[in-house]
Amino acid sequence: MAGIRFSWLLVVAFSGLFFIQGCASTEELFAEYDNKFCVVPEHPDQIFGWEPVVYFASDKSQVFSSDHVRLKTNFDTLSKLTDYKISLKGFADHQASASYNEALSNRRVDAVARYLTDELGLSADRIVRLSNEELTTSTGSPSDASPGPVAKDRKVEMRLLNSDLVPVATQPLLAPVAVSGL
Repeated sequence: MAGIRFSWLLVVAFSGLFFIQGCASTEELFAEYDNKFCVVPEHPDQIFGWEPVVYFASDKSQVFSSDHVRLKTNFDTLSKLTDYKISLKGFADHQASASYNEALSNRRVDAVARYLTDELGLSADRIVRLSNEELTTSTGSPSDASPGPVAKDRKVEMRLLNSDLVPVATQPLLAPVAVSGL
């Protein structure tokens, strides 16, 4: 009988670990949940496309033409959700000084914001620019950390914010859009 209780305890413990790992995004921390611990969508009958990130080449702040589709997808969603905003947060790899990386991250955010406003027509007051108070890579390593998968850190993260400037849960309201050529 003790073996059955121990086995049941392991099943419950591992189930809890999987549940905790399943809710790792910032958006889900602010989401409303139902009695089955599922995110309650803000617009239950609609699914919108959303692309959470735009990547950059090393030491560059130019938006790739392949990312224009990603930005257009986000613009289309923002066009339908007129009281929502977009937050932009820039990152750089750790291969330069902190001050240089901070300036590069800001140039990358400026490039994405400029494309959204100048090319697509998004109002500038719908863009919230987030700064890195302590410059880190997206993997959380300090900017002077040892080399690693640095290409993932050359990016601008984009989050959809509701009218209270709270990040919107990405599921089921939003669905990532497959972009070819990546």
